[in-house]
Amino acid sequence: MSLSTLPRPNRKFRASLFFGFLLSIAGAGVSHSAGASLFPQCALLFLPSGPTVAIRGAAQEKAVETIAKLKQDIAYPEVPAVTALSICGKPPASIVETAVSAGVADPFLERARNLGIYEDFKPISDLSLKPMTAGEFEKLRKEAAKEAELASSDPKGFEAAFLKSFIAKAYESPKELVSAKNLAPMHWKLDSGSKAIDDAFAYTERTWGKLVNETHPQSGGSLLASPYPILVPAGRFQEAYYWDSYFGIKGLLATDRLDIAQMQVENFLAYVRKYGFVPNGGRDYYLTRSQPPFLSSITREVFEATIRGTKSASERLKLKKWLRDRAYALIRKDYEDFWMNAKTRFDPKTGLNHHWDDLNIPRPERHGADNELALGKTYRDVRAGAESGLDFTDAFEGEPTKIAGPLLNSMLYKTETDLAWMADQIGDKNASRHFAEAAAKRKRAMDKYLWNAEKARYEPFHIGLGKNVDVFSADAYAPLFVGAASPEQAKHMQSWLGDLERPGGLMASDLMSSVHQWDGTNGWAPYQVMAIDGLRRYGFDKDSRRIAKKWVDALAQVHARDGAMYERIDVATIKKPDVDPHKYPTQEGFLWTNGSFVWAAVDILNYPIKAVTP
Repeated sequence: MSLSTLPRPNRKFRASLFFGFLLSIAGAGVSHSAGASLFPQCALLFLPSGPTVAIRGAAQEKAVETIAKLKQDIAYPEVPAVTALSICGKPPASIVETAVSAGVADPFLERARNLGIYEDFKPISDLSLKPMTAGEFEKLRKEAAKEAELASSDPKGFEAAFLKSFIAKAYESPKELVSAKNLAPMHWKLDSGSKAIDDAFAYTERTWGKLVNETHPQSGGSLLASPYPILVPAGRFQEAYYWDSYFGIKGLLATDRLDIAQMQVENFLAYVRKYGFVPNGGRDYYLTRSQPPFLSSITREVFEATIRGTKSASERLKLKKWLRDRAYALIRKDYEDFWMNAKTRFDPKTGLNHHWDDLNIPRPERHGADNELALGKTYRDVRAGAESGLDFTDAFEGEPTKIAGPLLNSMLYKTETDLAWMADQIGDKNASRHFAEAAAKRKRAMDKYLWNAEKARYEPFHIGLGKNVDVFSADAYAPLFVGAASPEQAKHMQSWLGDLERPGGLMASDLMSSVHQWDGTNGWAPYQVMAIDGLRRYGFDKDSRRIAKKWVDALAQVHARDGAMYERIDVATIKKPDVDPHKYPTQEGFLWTNGSFVWAAVDILNYPIKAVTP
């Protein structure tokens, strides 16, 4: 937002404010349906020191234009919509596309973020302007001005007090999520022989109903409506997240909730058809970046689970048609057009990928504790770090737009092998060979740039500096998870386990002095799953089961003490991480933690589950 000061007004206006709206139609009221053009283009704040004009700056205008185009267009209309072809047994909900949200377009919300008057900026970024006439708006303005006058006579304090009061009066949290708990009743109880583990499993069974929600078809806010119920992580994250959902789906499949897993596949495919890729999360301010590409993995695992339970030949043919005409078509476009774009995320010189974001401005959804330029060298780097899913870590050295990491490139290797498999399933042998060759080429690039032969381990590669980053992170087990490592490389990685393994599982990285949550002794569900599954893939069953047991026992211990599951835990102390002023508080819920616990307990440790008696 750009700011400029106008001549000082008459003294009688010292404590009054006037907001001027530049409406697209003279005399129009303020309403949701009018779209982004009716958000304030200009605001006159008559403060004791003189009025300030707040307008959307060029960067914010670009954000509005970029997101508006994505919301208006359909990226791939030639691919059948979910209404025409779906893997789900239930029909999808109707979706009405809404205008760009206030969280993206409104300069007053941006001014409130810049002033730092809220502890967490995400809730205000999810607000929408209430429908009101100009007269109603003027009344609220006067009320807020009077309250601000009583609160502070200091210009900055007056402005902050006014904005806080006015936002509370003129904006609202739109109706966005509708509980779909009927889809996820308690089905199972665990019989592990441990009361703590069984109780933690019962917690996950009770929690599914809180994490499965339908999106309102026309919320009027920042939420992206989905054709089927979504999985939300919980806490401050009340929308779908891309890679979070994969680990939730692991738990769904382990407890025979295939229908909900199928819905997540269709929701993500709908994103690709509409926007051209799967966004970071289900809000419009996430529409300029993605997250680690798990779409092919989600789709393949759900497809295979579905076809295993299909006995009818005609139903199997329908599934193959869905795979060919919808799933494969959209996953291929997401891979080729979004991830392999050399202008953004693909580096032709190394043959590897890095993260990116279309915008170079602060994130609207950031927490008040976030110092954006302490998190990355540019705002785009901060956003790219968020796209990595590892927000944040010192492993990127402040430049994730220049880092080719093991996690991203492993998941793109997996995408290539999955596309080869899908092409083979639908009878396209040429495409199958093409993607198999792409995967082989990426493996060679990973061996050349990500494998540190001297240390015999995977490390990030700084494309700009042309060298590896000296860090050992748990994402080094991602190549094992997807099968990109050779048996010799896997053996070397097995020998490195002791550097990260702690009483509660694997810690995030060996960067112990880092203040970031994806470093040090923080234990995350994705890292445990990738290491456990990766080690098992290469025959290190003893190590795989040991880490799985540590993770399950640790989460059960935390649950027994706190009565909750958390977004992450400290795997050294087996406790909820200490409060840290550098980041948002650890969230309770929690989708991927619950999913990883259930998957590890049932599929890896083979604890039996029994149906709950009604």
